[in-house]
Amino acid sequence: MRAVVSAPRTAAEIGREWAEDLLPPGQALRGPNVRALMMALAGPREQLEGDIAALCSEICPASATSLLDDYRRLLGPDPVGRDTGILSDDEWRSVLQQRWTARGDQRPAYYVELAKYWGIDITIEEPDPPVCGAATCGAAECAQEWVRFIWIVQLPTGVLQAICGPAVCGTLEAAQDDTNQYEQLQSVFRNLKPADTEVYFQHDGAWIDG
Repeated sequence: MRAVVSAPRTAAEIGREWAEDLLPPGQALRGPNVRALMMALAGPREQLEGDIAALCSEICPASATSLLDDYRRLLGPDPVGRDTGILSDDEWRSVLQQRWTARGDQRPAYYVELAKYWGIDITIEEPDPPVCGAATCGAAECAQEWVRFIWIVQLPTGVLQAICGPAVCGTLEAAQDDTNQYEQLQSVFRNLKPADTEVYFQHDGAWIDG
């Protein structure tokens, strides 16, 4: 998201506005000499407003140009390795903006939207402990209260781990490997999750590790 900034005023616009807003009516103080003085004072103001407008585009990594390297130094290496390899400036802006605004919310809905930003559709379940049922052998059966502090993330169905191997008879053979395509998403969730919550991941009904 880029900052929307109004175009800075020119010296002529500033001088004219000052004359209209600050000077009393009549020709005594609205003659050419006073107007020339207003224009002389408006020049530095034009430069100031231009500098401010240029700085507004640097207020966040998503639109930064001059300060892009400063954001890289300030945030340091990405904890989940999204800054590895050769990235274009736009790719850098995307990664840095995600990190700059990462802790905007701690509701499950925020994490669902965060996964969509990565192109992954997920659901998050928050299990509730069951109410105490009938006594069994003299003891009431209840789940533990810590169940309330668990998120179960359901990952999309489909191939979890695959890699294309060498061509065989003109076709590419898919073979299993140890790469989890959701590993980075899992790392992000575990870094950002609420402090009192544990996050678990399921894929096609099976639990997976990050």
